[in-house]
Amino acid sequence: MSDDTVKTALQRAQALAVEGKYTEASSIYNNIMKNHPDNKGAVQGWLMVNMKRSPTGEKDAIHQLDSLAGIYPNNTGILFFKSFIEAEYGMNEEALRDVNKLIDLQPDSSLNYIAKGQVSTHYPSAMFQNPSAVRL
Repeated sequence: MSDDTVKTALQRAQALAVEGKYTEASSIYNNIMKNHPDNKGAVQGWLMVNMKRSPTGEKDAIHQLDSLAGIYPNNTGILFFKSFIEAEYGMNEEALRDVNKLIDLQPDSSLNYIAKGQVSTHYPSAMFQNPSAVRL
């Protein structure tokens, strides 16, 4: 799938979600995640669509992302969003661990270092609770 095809598929999934066709939209996002493991847009869209269908919404997102990671183990978008949700819920060590995994998988991606900075800066107490969790 070319970048243009992926972009078109993302737009189609977003349109389906707006129409309330969450199952169809989720299927498109799953296909993109499977074939393009570094596409963060597909993970973000999948989360939004499936959180709307879940009665627990965002609270269940970490478990949903863990399930997705089991299906798509090399998907960096899953780790990216999981780290931010973990940080939001005060799971600071877990968030930093996942950002560090992301950096190990994509050491040339500046976005991953920005994510680490945001998690570390916004939740500085995590660095002092477990200094070994923070690698600079």
